[in-house]
Amino acid sequence: MKAIELDVDQRQDAEMLITKQPDSDMGFEVIGPARGASMVRLIDTHLGRLRRMLIDMSVITWKAIEYIEMVSETGSGSMGDIDDISMRSSLLRDEAVDLAMETIARFQPVAKDLRWIRAAMEVSYDFYRITRYCREFVRTSEKVGDGSCRLTRVKAAFHIVRRMMKLVREMLIDFKENLAREVFKLDDEVDFIYLSSLDSLSVEGAYVPKCAAVEVLLLRHLERMADHATYIVNALEFAETGRAKEV
Repeated sequence: MKAIELDVDQRQDAEMLITKQPDSDMGFEVIGPARGASMVRLIDTHLGRLRRMLIDMSVITWKAIEYIEMVSETGSGSMGDIDDISMRSSLLRDEAVDLAMETIARFQPVAKDLRWIRAAMEVSYDFYRITRYCREFVRTSEKVGDGSCRLTRVKAAFHIVRRMMKLVREMLIDFKENLAREVFKLDDEVDFIYLSSLDSLSVEGAYVPKCAAVEVLLLRHLERMADHATYIVNALEFAETGRAKEV
């Protein structure tokens, strides 16, 4: 399968995550799951490649998040642009799954190595799904949004989801349980906003104002993005500790 090429800015973003940056709070050194090992194992090369693929997917996902932010602020966007982002995520996910399966077949990993490979396959799917929900966000905005609605709840939920994705990117490099707890807490906030919008519909009577309907539709996409962020964190926690939170 053809390798996925990131543009210069995306590759620099990824390298910022991979290489320690003196003035960056997002930079960590990536040495694979077997951190601090005195001997490099053959499997570590494959695990390192897999981790880098996930980092590339996180960069692509971040581009999708930035794109829907632009759509929300300007009221305009191109389905072609977001389709391209989502397609690149899909192709890279296929590469990650292929590499994961190859690694299992060649090295027959156990314990933490196997947990990490399983988590990588799950995380690659969740990153892809987030880009798909970004695509649906843009399509919904294009079909029913006309810029006349304030969409206060949507803006609030978006900023929470954006924060969640930043934390996910950090934990992909250096998992920390306190950050995981923050992601789950933020997910509860998004759920509260979404459910509040549904409650507001129930008191409107038979007639539902257009802006209220648009708000619920867009919030549903953001709520699903937040859910997939928690799935990523759960998979990473399982890989690191062997434990997973019920989500």
